[in-house]
Amino acid sequence: MALRLNNRIAIITGGASGIGEATALKFADAGARVIVADIQQGTVVERIIASHGKDRALFVHCDVTQESQIQSLVQQAVDFGGRVDVLVNSAGSSFERGYNPLPRVHEMETVDFDRTWTLNARGADGAQREGRADQRLDHKCVIRSGYVLRVSPYAGLARSNVCIGLVAAARMPAYVPSKFAIVGMTKQMAMDYAKERIHVNCVCPGTTKTPLVQRGLDDPVIRAHFEGLHPWGTIGEAQDVADAVLFLCGDEAAWVTGQALAVDGGFTLGWQEQLLYFTGNTSGLSHVGFSFP
Repeated sequence: MALRLNNRIAIITGGASGIGEATALKFADAGARVIVADIQQGTVVERIIASHGKDRALFVHCDVTQESQIQSLVQQAVDFGGRVDVLVNSAGSSFERGYNPLPRVHEMETVDFDRTWTLNARGADGAQREGRADQRLDHKCVIRSGYVLRVSPYAGLARSNVCIGLVAAARMPAYVPSKFAIVGMTKQMAMDYAKERIHVNCVCPGTTKTPLVQRGLDDPVIRAHFEGLHPWGTIGEAQDVADAVLFLCGDEAAWVTGQALAVDGGFTLGWQEQLLYFTGNTSGLSHVGFSFP
């Protein structure tokens, strides 16, 4: 692989697993020095160091809902690499999963609504805000020019819809609007920082194999259902999304900003779940929150 990110300094929040982990490995292979920020360490930093050397990766424990921890993350990234060239926001979650059945907006506790927005929306914005405001490198900002990439992901197995941020999902009253907010923030920030040549884009993955989703995909009925939602007929791999992230954070995307790129096997071309209504193949789906007429 050509060193498309050679010696660039990249922060990846949520980088210990799933799409974030795949992105960290992809960036390291492309020559970047990677700061993996997460609430769990995982093995990705060890794997990068084993393959590329101890100066190529750093783990920083960071809860992106805590501003002081974001500030510490940026400081440690600067200490590690002298600057920040690329920021990938991949941390996020859904707190609707704790409800049975899944809630409508009036059934969701305010504390869970706020937790979702704090993690998914404000958390995604925090590192960008802290990095851009930092003036500790004399007259230079930490992010002088470069790339900011957000991940506005699938809803997982709680509902059938994916590419949240481009399409909605029933009974996810906090998660869905928080992901639409990321798309809006992407476009707004792209306008504000274009003159400084900071690219701001996001990816919207379809159903993608990650540790959280894999638990449901082990059920062959559920797996077939999700494969059928995508015209491509398959479930995505985390590496598929990481490839798109690499493109948007590299020089090949030098004239691309403010975009929400669907990486979804064609899901947003049209919703195919209605086929199940006619085949009657709905067994095994009720326990993950599906309902059919």
